[in-house]
Amino acid sequence: MRPAKKKFLLQCFMLSLPAIVLVAAGVVFASIAWPFLIASGIAGRPLTVLLCVLGPSILILILASSALSIYSIFSYAKSRDDFVAATVHDFGTPLAALEMAVGREDATAGNLVRRLIWLVDNMRDTRSGVEGKMLYCEEVRLRELFDSAYSLFASDYRARRGKDIAVSGDLSLEVSADPAATERIIWNILGNELKYAVPYSDVAVRIYSGDGCVSLEISDHGPGMSACEMKHAFDRYWRSKKSKRSGIGGTGIGLAVAREIAAAMGATLSLKPNTPTGCIFTLAFKKSRSV
Repeated sequence: MRPAKKKFLLQCFMLSLPAIVLVAAGVVFASIAWPFLIASGIAGRPLTVLLCVLGPSILILILASSALSIYSIFSYAKSRDDFVAATVHDFGTPLAALEMAVGREDATAGNLVRRLIWLVDNMRDTRSGVEGKMLYCEEVRLRELFDSAYSLFASDYRARRGKDIAVSGDLSLEVSADPAATERIIWNILGNELKYAVPYSDVAVRIYSGDGCVSLEISDHGPGMSACEMKHAFDRYWRSKKSKRSGIGGTGIGLAVAREIAAAMGATLSLKPNTPTGCIFTLAFKKSRSV
């Protein structure tokens, strides 16, 4: 029998399982309870008999339906994870080869391929998580990491705002971080800004030291988020109703992965409202002894 046919028959059986359980439970319970109903004199009252027989059967049906729903949810989640794994595998190797082929000859094409590679990396980390991944931290200037991540979006930002993002603060500050991982964090934040804030507002960046941390702050005066939305901003696969209605594409995994990468390095990624509107993302690293 073909796998597709087996799967179809299994699905049909699972859908009919509650009805089968209900009938079987009714028959079993009726055969067991009937002598007691006769002995108690209830057998002469049809409605009471019906309630006594069907009551437990309905309860069993509810339990069976709940179990089937739980099974369906886990089955969907597994199918989604399998799809993500297959997609990551199929795209990862060709994109790496494409980056090597075009990146040296065409910087713009190389940047676009790098963005695709990091999208695939986001999908991989969403499935497998970033905990336990090997991160190699070194002393590096935070401004250099921002510039590297921003270079992938620079042409898009200039096209919409007519200028580059303004960077202020102490631009010589260094942090102990994994350069590639930190660039991905900044890239994910900038990608979020480009989709939701840049059409309405400039983006500003500030690098500063305080409270025992060296921080990179990315702020805007766009539409912003409500307090409730901010609580879920770093949840996997979460997107606000407003962003869904806007028709702007998104997966809801970029900020979630960014926060997990930050945590893996001992850093924090937080979000708060800006004044009067907009958002402020803050990536904070604990000061190293040399700072």
